[in-house]
Amino acid sequence: MIGDIFRQEREKRQITLKDVENETNIRILYLEAIEKGDYKVIRGEVYLKGFIKTYAKFLDIDYNEILKKYYEENGIAAPEDDSYLRQHNPQTADESAASDQQHSSLTKVDKSESGFRQRVEERRKKRSSANIVFGLIIAIVVIGCAAYFVMPLLTSSGASVGPVVPAADTKAVQPAAEPVEKTPVPVEYDGVHMEAVFNNKCWVEVKVDGKTVLEKTVDQGSTFKWDGKQEIQVILGNAGAVKIMINGKDAGSLGADGAVVTKKFTKDKIEDVKK
Repeated sequence: MIGDIFRQEREKRQITLKDVENETNIRILYLEAIEKGDYKVIRGEVYLKGFIKTYAKFLDIDYNEILKKYYEENGIAAPEDDSYLRQHNPQTADESAASDQQHSSLTKVDKSESGFRQRVEERRKKRSSANIVFGLIIAIVVIGCAAYFVMPLLTSSGASVGPVVPAADTKAVQPAAEPVEKTPVPVEYDGVHMEAVFNNKCWVEVKVDGKTVLEKTVDQGSTFKWDGKQEIQVILGNAGAVKIMINGKDAGSLGADGAVVTKKFTKDKIEDVKK
């Protein structure tokens, strides 16, 4: 079972499911489902294949071999044109055959343990630095409050000083001219213009007028723009991680954190696509 392959490779590297979630942004719920072979938890085969691909890449496992085993285990006939495999492994038929002969094992060379542990250690250092900065801010606030309330009690009252009365300004005050507000000119869009800003990691697939232009896990802080004549369809593995503007307007909430959604955007409306 492919779940056993994932679990054995992960345990061999001494990696927890939480570590995988942090690195791939795939929820632990879905990772456990893949390792147990309980695919019903994941809605839609396209999402399942996307998660399997991301998980396999993280562990340096040959994704094409894993996909073949997935078809065999579930009694599913592989597509005759092999278009899905070519999309994710753009080799010629001869190159694929040569690659199969050279790589009989599913797993590749192990990642450097020190490399992974270094990333974990860097995350810990970042959290530690953030805690130190937060502690310093709290200390400054406390000291400032103490100085504000305590110092007046410690200082002597001294001689009272009367209020300083400013001299009257003899110059006539001219009324300020009111600013003239400029009416913004609305931008006309021919078709569908999309801007997407990702505030967290998220697996995403984008089709513009039926053509796939992006399929991968994008990093936090990434920004993309696409233009379509008729429609743009987006599949998100973490709907709460992205903000989308359509023709200059906010598309609003697409879903909660960790939610898997499929949306179709046209010039005039947004539709949910059922898989």
